[in-house]
This record gives sequence, C-alpha cells and structure tokens, in this order.
Amino acid sequence: MSPGELGDKALHRLGRVVDITEEAHFAMAPCLGNRDRDFQPRSIQPDIDFAILLHGSSSLCVRLGAGPSSATLARRIPRDGPPLCNEHTVCQVAVSLSAANDHASLPLAYRLYLPHEWVDDPARRAGAGIPEDVAFQTKPQIALDQLRAAVAAGIDAEVALADAGYGNDTDFRDGITEIGLPYAVGIQSSTSLWPPGAEPLPPKQWSGRGRPTSSIRRDAEHQPISAKQLALGLPKKAWRRVTWREGTNTKLTARFAAVRVRPAHRDYERSTPRPEEWCLIEWPADEPEPTKYFLSTLPANISRRALVNATKLRWRIERDYQDLKQELGLGHYEGRGWRGFHHHATLCIAAYGFLISEREAIPPSGPSDAILVEEHRLPAGYRPRGSPDPT
Repeated sequence: MSPGELGDKALHRLGRVVDITEEAHFAMAPCLGNRDRDFQPRSIQPDIDFAILLHGSSSLCVRLGAGPSSATLARRIPRDGPPLCNEHTVCQVAVSLSAANDHASLPLAYRLYLPHEWVDDPARRAGAGIPEDVAFQTKPQIALDQLRAAVAAGIDAEVALADAGYGNDTDFRDGITEIGLPYAVGIQSSTSLWPPGAEPLPPKQWSGRGRPTSSIRRDAEHQPISAKQLALGLPKKAWRRVTWREGTNTKLTARFAAVRVRPAHRDYERSTPRPEEWCLIEWPADEPEPTKYFLSTLPANISRRALVNATKLRWRIERDYQDLKQELGLGHYEGRGWRGFHHHATLCIAAYGFLISEREAIPPSGPSDAILVEEHRLPAGYRPRGSPDPT
C-alpha cells in the first residue's frame, strides 16, 4: 500500500467517527485547503460510532475553555468573565458540549464566544471572517443552543452537567429543564435557597380594591438563606462519607450532605414557588468549611452515592480536555480567524474521537464484549491522492 493510500484510508476512518463535513465520502482531505468553508463541527448525529455511545447512555457536560496565545491576540478578543490564572495570555474562549460516561468523553459541539465589542464592530467582523448570521450570545445561551441540538439529534443523555460558572445562572437551569433534561450543576456558596420545609409566603389576599396580586412574597422574618448558611446549619447526622472513584494514589472520598431545597433567586416575581430539587454539599474532612455546592433535578428517590457519582462525572471531561490540549494541540491555535479557530478545533476533536474509538474497541483498554465498528467500503473508482493515473 502506498503512503497516499494509507493516509487517505486513515482520513476515511477518522471522518466516520465525527461528522466533519457534509460530503458523503472523503470530504475531509480536499476541504483542508478550502478557504471558503466554515469548519465548525457539524450537527450532532445520533449514530456516532464512538466508544461512549457503544457503552450506553451518557451525560452532557457544558464546559468553558480558554486558550493561550500571543499578547497581540489577547488584545483582539477580550474576556468578560472572572479572571483566570493566566489572564494576561488568554484571548480565545470557547463554549463546548461533551458527551461522557465512565469510559470516555468527546466534545460534540465547540463554539467560539464573541463579546459585544466584536459582534458590534463591522471592521473586526470582516477582519476575522465572522459569518453574517452570528449574533451576540452569552455563554449560557450558546450552551443551551448546543444542548437543544444534542437532544434534537437523539443523543441519549441522562443528565446535563455544568460548573458554577453556568449553574449559578437561574435562566440557564430553567432552560435545561425546558429542554427536558435533568441537571446537576455547580453553584456558588452565596446562592439563595429555601431550606427543607420552607417556601415563600403565598400572595396577599385581595382586599377587594385595586388589582389582585399573584406574586409569592417574603417579609422581614421569612427570608431564604445562602447555600453556605444551609450547610453550616445541618446536623452532624446529615453528612455521610462517599467514595466516588479511584484517584492517582488513593480513592477519592469526602463528606456529602444532600437535602431537598427550593431555589429562591427572584422567586418573588413568580406566582408559585419553584419545585424542590437536590442541594448536594461537599465538605472534605480536612477543610474548615464546605468547598463545593450543587443543585440537581435528578429524581427525589436517587441514592446519595448515585447523586455524587453523577455530579462528579465532570472529571472525565476535564481529563480528556487535558489530553486534547496537551497531546493533540487543541490549545495551540494562534490564528486570528473564525473559520481557522473552528477548523483547528474540528480536526483535533475528530482525531481524538478516532483514537478513542480505536482504544475502546480493543481489550484490555476496552471491554471484552466491545462492538467493533464495521469498516466502510471504498467508493467505486476512488483513487488516492498522489497515486498514478491507471489509464
């Protein structure tokens, strides 16, 4: 087999793992040099033949990623969120959606976030090649669009996960519920909650004059509390030690409390209280106070261990993103264009999906009963690039 044939066969197999282009066969190779194509990852397909879907249902995890680059580029795309440890080098921020379970994860959507300064500047848009139909969206809005696309494409997901950067946004949580997915998201310790057994006061009784009020209310004595206040007020018996996975040197274990609460953010604008959901609180034994807080709409009868396992699945995405950045160069892009950014990300993610599918299908890395993906036949009359014309 010639080097050209070997390379094109590899591209063919890689293209089957992630839907990169709209063409039916071998579209990846000719499109690499096509400057007029948009290289954003295509719509999610329900039959992606990659390991995590072969192992059953998965979770959908929203993630915010920042890529380092030069100081010149850092001035071109400012951030609007909390500062990062490498703030002086950060210039590009992407919102991604990954499917994950205990075996593997893979990004299914990857979109560059653009602040108002870019979206509203025609000169910047033209210089970076930003498509005309791209309007400003906040990061939670981008994430919700990605989740809607995943559900519409038939991705089998049990829960949506996100860190506190997204989970603290009430509209984001409500959007996930409207999509039809339960969630397990991080929140800040200052998030206001109604503790177990408490809820807002009912609307005032109509006096017979004026317009009747329908909004639930609070008063000086009846107020929600913060998640931290709730945690510090729980009795000792509310905490249980839970081990959720093997770490590098030892098992990862912490104390957790799980209580049913009602989120209270601006609920005085509603006519009914918000439904009850789980508040999961993590308090490691060697810490003076709780360190992490989560809200979840997973079923009320779920066990504490299952709730912890679902919430902690985000480690898989973070670990795989480390591989994507360090081994496949996802964070190495230093260009200045919209198309180039998504082009680079698409190829890195496609390569990673290919490697995962190969790894997970062969024991001992994968299970002994793994389903091997059927090889597609080459189309009739196909000739590898660089090979001599048989005529």
